[in-house]
Amino acid sequence: MGSIPDTISNGQRAAAYQVNEAPCFSPKKSRVVCIGAGFSGIYMAMRLGTQACLENVDFQCYEKNENVGGTWFENRYPGCACDVPSHVYCYTFATNPRWSNYFSSWNEIGKYLEDVSEKYQCARFIKLRNKVESAVWNDESAKWDLTILNDQGSIFRDSCDVLLNGAGILNNWKLPSIKGLEKFKGATVHSAAWPKDLKISDQRVAVIGSGSSAIQIIPSIQPIAKRVDAYLRSRTWIQPKELDPLVAERRADGLSYEYTTAEKEAFKNPQTLLAYRKKLESNFNSLYNALLKSSETQKEARITFREDMEKKLSRKPELIEKLIPDWEVGCRRLTPGLGYLEALCEDNVDVVANTEIAEVTETGITDDNGVHREVDVLVCATGFDVSFKPHFGLVGRGGRNLAKDVIWGENPQAYLTLAIPDFPNYFVFNGPNACVGNGSLIPVIETAGEYIIKAISRMQRHGVRSLEVRRDAVADLTEHIDVYMPRTVWSGNCRSWYKNGTVDGRVTAIWPGSSLHFMDVLKDPRWEDFKWTYDSGNRFSFLGNGYVNSRTVK
Repeated sequence: MGSIPDTISNGQRAAAYQVNEAPCFSPKKSRVVCIGAGFSGIYMAMRLGTQACLENVDFQCYEKNENVGGTWFENRYPGCACDVPSHVYCYTFATNPRWSNYFSSWNEIGKYLEDVSEKYQCARFIKLRNKVESAVWNDESAKWDLTILNDQGSIFRDSCDVLLNGAGILNNWKLPSIKGLEKFKGATVHSAAWPKDLKISDQRVAVIGSGSSAIQIIPSIQPIAKRVDAYLRSRTWIQPKELDPLVAERRADGLSYEYTTAEKEAFKNPQTLLAYRKKLESNFNSLYNALLKSSETQKEARITFREDMEKKLSRKPELIEKLIPDWEVGCRRLTPGLGYLEALCEDNVDVVANTEIAEVTETGITDDNGVHREVDVLVCATGFDVSFKPHFGLVGRGGRNLAKDVIWGENPQAYLTLAIPDFPNYFVFNGPNACVGNGSLIPVIETAGEYIIKAISRMQRHGVRSLEVRRDAVADLTEHIDVYMPRTVWSGNCRSWYKNGTVDGRVTAIWPGSSLHFMDVLKDPRWEDFKWTYDSGNRFSFLGNGYVNSRTVK
């Protein structure tokens, strides 16, 4: 029999290695920082902070706004509401029998998040009006060095072992690049930064955009505006919510989208509410089949959607071919568009479709046909920077700054949306190829949170200095995504933020499967897809002094 090679002999190791005099799996002290207090940040504050699901974790969340809520604190334009049914757009552990409407408004969702934060005592772990300006990986200390601007306008420093990015993707809004925009003498606003005192009544208003925000804004301001000019560069499908079986059921019973007092009273019974939520979830998740190009459900949807749009546009039939797409239903994000098509047909609305804006003047807009329309208010419902570049400086290994990485901005690739090569001990909620169009996002956020908690627990209990996703794992996953996507409607011939604002680019925003599929994948982590380094240099130092530690994750 051969002997143990001298290069790994016990005698040689003993000179450098010392036994960790602690029980096996003793969790080391770890500081975790989360950026953003929306759905993701509040969840982590509840789990790592209030519930202390992991021992020896010091948790802190920094939120740049004056209150929690994330996108539901920032977006408050007229008609702003969620396009996912209320009773499935909430935490699974904090249901809300008091939802007033089938689709909740921004202020009701914001109030819900405030209530959850208060109920679970998250405030003591969240610092409001504190904006993270930069996060730089320190290889020597294996920590993230943070620069933060506080509510007094002063800069201070912090550091953490693990950094979580819960800032979201739809929060870095941008004005469109249109010639002369800065010359306009009236009010210019972006839908994501709507002033509380903006006057719309009896004003001539131009709305630029044909996405979800514009679709909600136009029917909300049409009844009070003097005139609305709707600049619709792109066609889009408008979802007839009557196709939703539960909406159809409500309509058959003579009910509107608003929940009755009797319904809300019935929802106070946990079993009644659970049964209703299960029906909603089942209905919502069953829609995935329609997102496959070759499915019969997709073919039927195109026929039904077209018939519904033609009917609602019958007062202005010239709009039918201008607004109805020739690509698949779901290629762009679907929105119920309650009252949108009807508003476009009103006498005080002019639709400027399939025409580019040549320039903005001091008094209005000139299109590329040379037609000038004077307006008092210019609303830019033109979306966000959807390149997945963080709004703060994020510098990883080798000085790689993700916020300035041109290649990343054009073609972001991540591991299960959560991890990025060169950025150790860093996790992002809803990164590239997340479940932003595959079902309700909130259960996905909870599942991602639990995945991150498992990773942090492993780091603590195994004496891990750093974990970083392997490049080959990201390459393999990206290959699967790119080969899978052509079968889906998201790869269709439409301009969409799912493809980073392009028509024929990669699908960078959507997971290649249903939300149930994604959550199943996350429940069994593939730790072999990560590179691990250890505090002592010895991966078995966690064995310690021969005794055991019985602490487990709650």
